Amino acid sequence: NNNNDASSTFTSPETMVYIEDTDAYGVMYNSNYLRAYERALFTFSIDNDNSNDDGNENSDNEPRTVVGGVVSLSRGGWSLVGATHQKFKASPPLGGSFVITGRLVDRSADGWSEVWDMVMTSPATATSTNDDNEYDDSIKDIVVYNSAMVTIVANGGASTRTNEQQTATILSPAPIPYLEELPESITCEHQFILQRDEFDAGMSTILSEHQNHEDGTPLRSITSSPHVPIRNVLNFFERSRSDFLGGPDMLRRMQTEGKIVWVVIRIDDCCLIGGSGGGDGDDKMTNQVEGANKGELDKIQHSAARDAGGGSDAYSNRYQCHPGQNVLVETNAKTSRRNMLFECRQTLYALEDSSSSLSSSLKHPCDRGDDEGKVRIAQAIITIMALDADTRRPTSNIPDWIVDILEGHDGNRV
Repeated sequence: NNNNDASSTFTSPETMVYIEDTDAYGVMYNSNYLRAYERALFTFSIDNDNSNDDGNENSDNEPRTVVGGVVSLSRGGWSLVGATHQKFKASPPLGGSFVITGRLVDRSADGWSEVWDMVMTSPATATSTNDDNEYDDSIKDIVVYNSAMVTIVANGGASTRTNEQQTATILSPAPIPYLEELPESITCEHQFILQRDEFDAGMSTILSEHQNHEDGTPLRSITSSPHVPIRNVLNFFERSRSDFLGGPDMLRRMQTEGKIVWVVIRIDDCCLIGGSGGGDGDDKMTNQVEGANKGELDKIQHSAARDAGGGSDAYSNRYQCHPGQNVLVETNAKTSRRNMLFECRQTLYALEDSSSSLSSSLKHPCDRGDDEGKVRIAQAIITIMALDADTRRPTSNIPDWIVDILEGHDGNRV
């Protein structure tokens, strides 16, 4: 693990909180914290990239040393694929601001993945005086809003500005086990449709055309991404939890009549399932195909997975979601602490159809659901807490009719 270079720590610029960042309760929406962390890392990667362009300012005019690591890949050539130990302590207010500090805590031996300790706080302000009642700018009032350990992974390996044919694949070293079902819990499922805007433009599946530098003939290359970004996965989980609790109208009734609001207080083991391993299969995926059509591209992808040797690289993340496809969220939940806490173990599945790019035989057995045609693509353990709607303090004083909903006695389970 090499985390002693100039890319080991950073502090983001101060960032304002806009209406687009908040939810119905006027606090920052839970998935937007990961979005903020991703943006902070991306801005840091741009700053590193620009500093490397500037060259060294010493008298010898030697080139500036290139900062190593995934986050330093040119123009953010990486993806945020996991988050855990995420704690929601407070929320920056609408119209307020925050800063994010990042610290590199681990880097894989091959340099393809990194784990960052991210913390969102209020900007430091000197508001205190010392014992002599004199203004002391070393005394700071700082509020910690959120913290998490996030994992970022290089997109298809080392990326450079001149490499026009890099793949946008996500790697994961080993199959991830299913979330264990909670004892004496309730499970329900909800289906949704993947919309076009739920794919990250920087990760979308595209067929791009380039000029061959040798003879000038147009060539095409495949860039593939099997998943919506993790921040949008959390949106699907939020919808499913809301429907689990009776829908948005029921949440409004809980707030106005029951004086209860529900907020996310912790996210653990949130990850995209299986990523591309950067092995032989990845090389096959970047083959240039002159005049390839959709059918030919599917054959290339099929052949790439088959020729990768049948190991985890062959199966991991060869499945591609597409706009208009149905996905399913399975939510397994249980209350605790006198119904004040509600733990939700949520898994996102893609429902296969005739337009899916790979056959069922190419999915990793660990990623297949109990039912044929269901492929696991993300999961997380999310804990929500009941707050008093007026005081916004934790409460276990929950009306019986809300308890009935939490325990599945309302008859509205899917």
